[in-house]
Amino acid sequence: MGTPKGAKTDWTFNSLPTILATILPGQLGRFYRAYNNGGGDECWEWKGPRDSDGGRFYWNYQHRQRVVSASRLAYYLITRKDLGKEKVRHTCGNNLCMNPAHLEI
Repeated sequence: MGTPKGAKTDWTFNSLPTILATILPGQLGRFYRAYNNGGGDECWEWKGPRDSDGGRFYWNYQHRQRVVSASRLAYYLITRKDLGKEKVRHTCGNNLCMNPAHLEI
């Protein structure tokens, strides 16, 4: 699955606190339901939209579709560290993994 036509894709390196402020609670709930939280050390596979770089989370804000890397959003929600232009690495090698133990910068 690629980026839907008309999606705004330039939010990847925007301030993550700014991004989070635009996501409604119901939309954030959809984010949490989009991966299997298996617990433990196994990978928690992202089941939502994806492309060659990994999972993508889409939401609507001000009548426009927005998109951000699912692993960047997950890392921010766990650590509350704004990543700037840093990329999230998956220590397991699975770019669809959402297990916080497998995410680092």
